[in-house]
Amino acid sequence: MLSDNPIDHKVQHLALARILRRAGSLQDCKRTLVGELHPNIACLLTLATGELPIACGFMGDNSWWLVTTRRITSQHAGQQCTLDPRSDSITATFGHDPKGTAHDFGTAAAGITPATDLATVTAADGRQLRLEFETGPACMVPIQACHFWQSATGLHRP
Repeated sequence: MLSDNPIDHKVQHLALARILRRAGSLQDCKRTLVGELHPNIACLLTLATGELPIACGFMGDNSWWLVTTRRITSQHAGQQCTLDPRSDSITATFGHDPKGTAHDFGTAAAGITPATDLATVTAADGRQLRLEFETGPACMVPIQACHFWQSATGLHRP
């Protein structure tokens, strides 16, 4: 996905560096992508001109999430929700661990469909979205993508 917007490139570069540095090996990720848009999500959602994917997870047509250089969007339990982390400060809670660390999440055995858990991302005004994410090493991708937006300062604001 090409973008002529240098700010989107900077945001994507910084977010991907954080995810890749902290997530470890992503070779066992079955449903989670970093730095690209899952083709099934691309059929369901159009990115704005210049908007770049940071990470996404596709569990099925009714359960997926996407973090981009401009928004966090999820489809879960029949509801599609979007938050703009550039203008809304956010907090994220993953599974049963409010700090969003990986130690609570089991690793799927080889050849078995990865287990999933739920996260809640909340904007300062109380709006929330839920996202289903892959557990095991892949869980660090949405955790770090959301933590990137929680800690991002001085990046583009609408």
